[in-house]
Amino acid sequence: MTIRTGCMISFALLLIGFLFTDPSTSADNSPSQASSSSCRSDNCVLRSPTRGGRVAVAISKQALEEMYSAGNDRAIALMVMNGSAFLVPQNTQVSVVDRSIGSRKVLVLNGSSMGQSGWVPMEWVVEK
Repeated sequence: MTIRTGCMISFALLLIGFLFTDPSTSADNSPSQASSSSCRSDNCVLRSPTRGGRVAVAISKQALEEMYSAGNDRAIALMVMNGSAFLVPQNTQVSVVDRSIGSRKVLVLNGSSMGQSGWVPMEWVVEK
């Protein structure tokens, strides 16, 4: 194994770890009962049902479909590594900028990914 391969494997494992842990998130990471169709303001946040502290945001509808079909954290970590998705903490404030059946395009309003946009399942966009 080369040093570069070892570094890539280490980075992938680190990325997978970020999907599952983030001590800075609040204790309430479960999706609220409010659907994203009622979240029409800039008072929306991202909450995924995953047990981790991060939410994966796909950069395109096609990438979101790939995330759905992949269905595992390793595949999502690879998507983050190749730039098809990015991670934000649970409860990141967003604004809905486009809608599609079953998904929403959101603009990140705070944090280190502020200004980036991407696609998530509509159930993950909830009132703050």
